[in-house]
Amino acid sequence: MFGFLNVAKPSGMTSHAVINRLRKALKLRHIGHGGTLDPLAEGVLPVAIGSACRLLRFLDHDKTYLAKILFGQTTTTDDIEGEVIATNGDLPKEESVRESLLSFQGTITQLAPLYSAIHVDGKRLYELAREGKAPAALPERTVTIYSNEFIAYEAPYLTLRVHCSSGTYIRSIARDLGKILECGGCLQSLLREQAGKLHLAQAKTLAEIEACAQANQAASLLISPQQVLPLPTAEIDADQARTLRLGQKIFLADNPAWQEYVMATWQNSLVAVCAVKGRNNELIEIAPKVVLNDE
Repeated sequence: MFGFLNVAKPSGMTSHAVINRLRKALKLRHIGHGGTLDPLAEGVLPVAIGSACRLLRFLDHDKTYLAKILFGQTTTTDDIEGEVIATNGDLPKEESVRESLLSFQGTITQLAPLYSAIHVDGKRLYELAREGKAPAALPERTVTIYSNEFIAYEAPYLTLRVHCSSGTYIRSIARDLGKILECGGCLQSLLREQAGKLHLAQAKTLAEIEACAQANQAASLLISPQQVLPLPTAEIDADQARTLRLGQKIFLADNPAWQEYVMATWQNSLVAVCAVKGRNNELIEIAPKVVLNDE
């Protein structure tokens, strides 16, 4: 099996637990996911099957979340699953909430949640926190918020839709918004509606995937890399396919849409993801980065 699955991760499971369940259902070991979701979160989890695991790094980086934020409560994990460390009954007015949301647009710097998977000194931050060895300063990340859409505010809950870059912590937005409003805040629930080209409306539940696997129809759920990866496609011939599979570069007629990477396909099957190496005399040189010999 080769391709991607658009999995609807349920709340209450780790992303790793989802992969383990899929391994049992599909009877495969080579399965991986892109864009980890916290156990609390649910929604779109991109999953690579077989050699497609080697393509995870090329996935789209933008994501859309529907988030519910609880004001008046601060926790150790910045969501409702953590230990409550402060409460505040003085809740903000809607006008103040809308105004404060303006701080979360464009390129911003975030402090990672204390309980997150970022590596610090060779260990994940949540491991250090559990050992009582959390660093004095939390790691910073620069992320992009393309939009945050105010959906509803019924104190103490704010619902908003956030379209953002990879690496954005919605828990950090909840925490920082609570700080700005001087009431505290944490994440109540989180639904990932979109990850790159994958959308929740087309996502399959674990039960649906398991049922297809039992009926020997799991392959029908697979999505080709050409439909998932945000890369242009170059159709090549049999000789060029053989050259790429030997790890050698080829030259094609230039196309201005081809910038950093190109998917080289033969007879509509992906042969390799190639890096653009140079241009000369209306020709473009591409060299294989990931070769898929048997797909």
